[in-house]
Amino acid sequence: MTAPFDPQQYERLSTGSVPGYAALQELVALAAAATGPASSSLVLDLGCGTGHGTLALARALPDVQLIACDPAAAMVAAARSRCEAAGVKAHFVAGGLGAVPGDARFDVVVCTLVLHFIPADERVAFLASIRERLRPGGALILSVLGRSMDPAVQAVWTQIRLHHATSRGITPAELAARDAETRGKVHPLSPEDVHAALDSAGFPNAVPLYQLVAVHSWLARPGSTRPEPAER
Repeated sequence: MTAPFDPQQYERLSTGSVPGYAALQELVALAAAATGPASSSLVLDLGCGTGHGTLALARALPDVQLIACDPAAAMVAAARSRCEAAGVKAHFVAGGLGAVPGDARFDVVVCTLVLHFIPADERVAFLASIRERLRPGGALILSVLGRSMDPAVQAVWTQIRLHHATSRGITPAELAARDAETRGKVHPLSPEDVHAALDSAGFPNAVPLYQLVAVHSWLARPGSTRPEPAER
């Protein structure tokens, strides 16, 4: 997992170039709450960035034990400051999943806009490492930057994204420079890519939760199996 932006760049360019970013964080937090974690539950925000999602989770799940981690220490510091300023509690770890104490098993893992930074040949291992840290019956809520094979859909997303960015003071030149900087680091996934990676990692039967053109969210649980089609 990589973190190509410092906190200020992330705040302005990353969140500002993803239409529906705030709504996504809220929906993910509500989905986590809907899984029914108890007050003793352990929830992980994996790849927390500057803490928008962590704050949403803390507000939706005020009684759980919440851990947030990110490989970039500066991101973690920004996330901690955001949550402290809002008066919510979370434990922060600078590092990826491997930096979280190894005996911790989670009821819910939230991984938002991270998987598309993982090279294709490493995605299954990354998702399998999450599965290994879930308690029985636990849930993964996964959100990714997707891609469509339909050029018309891609064109719509490009226009929505451009309008969203410019409405937040990001110029087309800045957006193009940001895209050039991240080219080769971002690997958008089709829905088929996501299902294949989840299946191979031991998360069959993932349920789509949310889609805004190119942003997709999924709810996945380990070890379940797809029902066989009924015989006619």
